[in-house]
Amino acid sequence: MNDSIIARRYAKAFFEVGNESNQLDIFAADLKGVYDIYRSDKNLRFLLDNPVIIQSKKRKILENVFQNRVHKTVLHFLIVLVDKGREEYFPFVYNAFKILYQKHAKIQQVAITTAQPFDDSTIQKISDLLEEQTGLKSETHTIIDQDLIGGFLLRVGNSQFDASVQGQLALIKKELSS
Repeated sequence: MNDSIIARRYAKAFFEVGNESNQLDIFAADLKGVYDIYRSDKNLRFLLDNPVIIQSKKRKILENVFQNRVHKTVLHFLIVLVDKGREEYFPFVYNAFKILYQKHAKIQQVAITTAQPFDDSTIQKISDLLEEQTGLKSETHTIIDQDLIGGFLLRVGNSQFDASVQGQLALIKKELSS
């Protein structure tokens, strides 16, 4: 079975449990915390991704690490993944869950790429303007790319607005060469 199909099925089931119990925000925050630890801790990744480690040991370690740190249903979900032999799909399940949650919570992904860091108030103004225009909350990430020279590149979902010096120079070069 395709990895993305498996991930979407588990994510959808977990999303529905959270939605029906009115604890979706808690589940989303806890699952993000687990995912952040998974990404930053090579030992946890090794544990979950290693097929040689038996399920009972994985289950015990997850309980020891996450008990009293995440909602009991989130912990139970992680244990279900282990019990069903699907723990290696956790990052894909998380990403599929995140997409469902953001759609439900009306949150859009926004990436602002700049040559120099923007201050927090400028980023907040951009987020506020986008929320006013789209009606969606913005989860904003900033990226520093000195190749832009100046200006910024704004990516909202699948759309991109290039107001960078690099982009303008590329546009001029294209016009001159045609």
